[in-house]
Amino acid sequence: MPERARLVEIMAAQPADPVWEALRALLRGQPLAEGVPIDALVDAAARGHVMALMASLRPELARRLSRELAAESFVQLHITRAQGELAELLSLAGLKRRPVLLKGNATAHLIYETPALRATLDVDLLVAEGDFEAALGALHAAGWLDAAPEIFQAVNRSDAYEHPLARDIGPVRVGCDLHRRLARGQRFRIDHTAILDRALTLPGVPLPVCHPEDALLHTALHAATSHFAVPLKAWVDLHRLCEHPEVDLDRTAERARAQQMASALWAGLHVVSRWFGTTLDPRVMASLRPDGGRARALEWLLAGNGATPLRQALSSRETKLLIGPLVADKLSARGAWVVETFQLVSRGRLARRRRSVTGAVGPD
Repeated sequence: MPERARLVEIMAAQPADPVWEALRALLRGQPLAEGVPIDALVDAAARGHVMALMASLRPELARRLSRELAAESFVQLHITRAQGELAELLSLAGLKRRPVLLKGNATAHLIYETPALRATLDVDLLVAEGDFEAALGALHAAGWLDAAPEIFQAVNRSDAYEHPLARDIGPVRVGCDLHRRLARGQRFRIDHTAILDRALTLPGVPLPVCHPEDALLHTALHAATSHFAVPLKAWVDLHRLCEHPEVDLDRTAERARAQQMASALWAGLHVVSRWFGTTLDPRVMASLRPDGGRARALEWLLAGNGATPLRQALSSRETKLLIGPLVADKLSARGAWVVETFQLVSRGRLARRRRSVTGAVGPD
């Protein structure tokens, strides 16, 4: 495509996507818009990992989704079983601090009427830095195998902020991402000890779950570090966490500023306000708003109306280059993000080149 035509396409106002807009409206409790093809709506719900939630709001769709919902429930059952086994295993490992459930494993219990409404794909655990090697050793001894693809290992070899593992639980291969930190590099100043301290013990849940304010911050952070290409379930989480009775947005915003995550939180809240009409205090949003032209650039970038909030005309490479400096609060962090991005890209290319030369195969 000629460069001028490409620029015109990118700058154009973002068109409405009636299927995704209808799905988001349905998930925020509004009636289903007339004329929306049900098959397209179901397909969008599957892509957004919100089938169970949609079926709970529109029971007449549950029958159409019975096979998919049964398969999802089967996987969730074994993930729940894995959580129990991990809790028992790590309780015997001599750890000084109990690990904490993160991401969908936490929000499933914090903001949904039943955990079955929130699809999860694996188990995410935050472990105290001093306990990390002991926890990893205990999982290895119990048959959990390293599950990081070759490319992941090559790209992250100098900053192993998480360690992916997997094990067969019955007929299901369940993953466990063991986190020592929530993000790569030096772009944020996250107080991981405080996350462990604030964790909640809930009835019937085998491990503590992170506090809803920490879940909100981590959900926004994960969206930003994933270049805002996370599925719809993550945006539903963020919307619902904002309305949790134990979430004080003033306090959460103060914590975000202290941990150099204000821009990432502002961007996530901007999306859910636009997509779900989430009620947010303008004063809090003003306190988080990035300086200079970064807020305007993020508003332009996050104007999409489809599966993600990204402008549809942008490529994955373009968003990766743009987003890092925009959501990093400090100039030093922006520089670190740029350097890290180029290092990661270079390592990934080198690993792919080596794999093609040696003939090695594996997931990318």
